[in-house]
Amino acid sequence: MSTEGEHAPSNRLPADAQYAWLGFYFGVHFHQPIKLTSKDGHALAAEFNKHWEIDQVNLKSDTWTFVSSREGFRIVITEGQLELHSDLPGQKQERYDVHFQTVLCCFEQQFHPQIILGSKAMVCGLLDIDGDARTFLAQSVLRVSQTRLDPLTRPIHLLGLRIYFPAYEVAGGGEGKKGSDWDVDVRLESYMSDPRKLFVRADATWKEPKPWDTKSIEEVVGRLSVVSDYVGLEIRRFLEHENHTQ
Repeated sequence: MSTEGEHAPSNRLPADAQYAWLGFYFGVHFHQPIKLTSKDGHALAAEFNKHWEIDQVNLKSDTWTFVSSREGFRIVITEGQLELHSDLPGQKQERYDVHFQTVLCCFEQQFHPQIILGSKAMVCGLLDIDGDARTFLAQSVLRVSQTRLDPLTRPIHLLGLRIYFPAYEVAGGGEGKKGSDWDVDVRLESYMSDPRKLFVRADATWKEPKPWDTKSIEEVVGRLSVVSDYVGLEIRRFLEHENHTQ
C-alpha cells in the first residue's frame, strides 16, 4: 500500500509517453546480381568515405560490410541485396533516410542495378510504462490474469505479443482496389533489461518488382517513414485502446 504522497503505478501507457528509438533498418533486393571483388569493394569504400568516416571495412567473398562508428550504422552488401543497419540509440529516423539515399546513390553509380525486386524497413524503440510493462501487457493488452499463468510455476521475466499482418487488397467500388501493398511483423514485449519499458518492433516487407529509377528510389527511402508512422499511430492506438474503454 502506498503512503500519502507516493505514486501508485497504474501499469498503463502514459498519454505523453514518447518513443525512444533504438534502431532502424533499410534493405533492398536488386537485379542483376553483382560480383563481390576486392577491387570494387575498396572503390565503394572510398566513395562512402566521401560522405562519412568509414572506420571498418570487411570484404568477404560473399558479403561486404562497411561500418561508421561515428554515424552509428553499418552497410551490408551481398550479391543481390543492400542493407543499412543503425544501432545508435536516440537518433532521429529522418537522419537515416538521408543516409540510405546516399548509400543507394553511391551503389548505383558503381554498379548500375536495373530492377528493385523488393525492399524492407524496420523500426524499433521503447515506451515508458507507468509501472510494469509485463502487467500492462497482461492486463490491458492480452487480458491474461495472474492466476492464468500460475500453472507455469515460474516467475516471468519477459512477456510479449507477436502479430503478423499480410499485405491485402479490398474492393473499392469505383475507386478501384484498396488495401496495403506491404506486410508487417510486429513485436510488443516487456524490455528484457528494464521491465518498466515496452519494446516495440515492426518489420515491413514490400515484394513488388519495379525499375531502379529516381521515382522508385524515393519510394524505397520513404518506407522507413511509413513503418515509423504505423508504429506511432496504429500501434499506439492499439496500445491505448484499453485506456479509453475502461
